Amino acid sequence: MVIADKAQSHPSTRQAMRDRRVRFTSPEREDQIAPHAAKGSRGGCLPAFDAEAYQQRNVVWLR
Repeated sequence: MVIADKAQSHPSTRQAMRDRRVRFTSPEREDQIAPHAAKGSRGGCLPAFDAEAYQQRNVVWLR
């Protein structure tokens, strides 16, 4: 799982994580939310955002 800040919330980053089957949590930037809304139902699904996991973004877990 990758938990990142808004700066890493680019669609290409999200796609790269999906391609590698890595869970990715990052809030969407405001400039990326508007295009989704403008497209309506054709805008695709909004990225999932786990607020509880995001609070742990500064913690490194080693297994």
